Amino acid sequence: MSGTNKLVMSQPKHLSPGQYYGEILSNQRCCDLVLTEIRHTQGKSFATHSHELAFFSLLLDGSYTERCGRKAIDYKQLMVVYRPSGMTHSDEIGRSGVRLFNVEVKESWLERMRQYGPVDNLSFEPYGGELSWLAARLYRAFRDKDPYSPLAIEGLILEMLATLNRNSSAIDKQAPGWLSRVRDLLHSEYANGISISRIADEVGVHPYYVSKAFRKFQNQTIAEYIQELRINYASRELLKSDVRLSDVALAAGFTDQSHMTRIFKRVTGMTPGAFRSAFITSHGPPLAEPESEP
Repeated sequence: MSGTNKLVMSQPKHLSPGQYYGEILSNQRCCDLVLTEIRHTQGKSFATHSHELAFFSLLLDGSYTERCGRKAIDYKQLMVVYRPSGMTHSDEIGRSGVRLFNVEVKESWLERMRQYGPVDNLSFEPYGGELSWLAARLYRAFRDKDPYSPLAIEGLILEMLATLNRNSSAIDKQAPGWLSRVRDLLHSEYANGISISRIADEVGVHPYYVSKAFRKFQNQTIAEYIQELRINYASRELLKSDVRLSDVALAAGFTDQSHMTRIFKRVTGMTPGAFRSAFITSHGPPLAEPESEP
């Protein structure tokens, strides 16, 4: 990456639980989990390495690219990636640095999940949507550090593992070719609203088959997908402290701030204001604005 300070670390290539390159801001061990917040303040590159434990990684701020063999992933804010134990990969931190929240999962958790399905060959792909919201709530519980945090953390990691397993097992390579065109339309029109009839006209397929195929291969309805896109947009905008909640709501396609608050809380488990507060850093507090609760 242009402008990146190239630096190959000489530390051990196999990292033990809780061990990471970069500055460890906070670390917690509970429920057979190791939860760590890490920060890099400038661009760097790290040689191929692996981790002893499987772990989830949530990108809180900044950008970076991860490479595993021939596969490369460019992370975006609030993306979640699951890495199995021992997977070798290399990292390139973006020019402005990065902040990450990682949750390492000990073997006892994976053994519990194997009773319900395979967990050893889960997809190395970035996830948004439900897995993102669960990870955000987990990060909030990690930061709260109250007497109930361990219980909340345990429940949320169970949900994350179940969601990851469900998403991976739902993959079907026989999806119709026009389904990608449907997704493109939804990504370009989610804020303006788009009907199933119009989508069907665009791809030349009856509305019934559009709805049926979308639910089968996406594991959600078109309405749920649009709602997820709106929440994804809103969540990224909420992390900009100078943006008003009412402006975010309208730009995302919600009728007003109250509508966004109601849907956002239902999907993510937090109000927009609580979500924004959970990610406050030393960059300064968010713009104060009262929320409209339903």
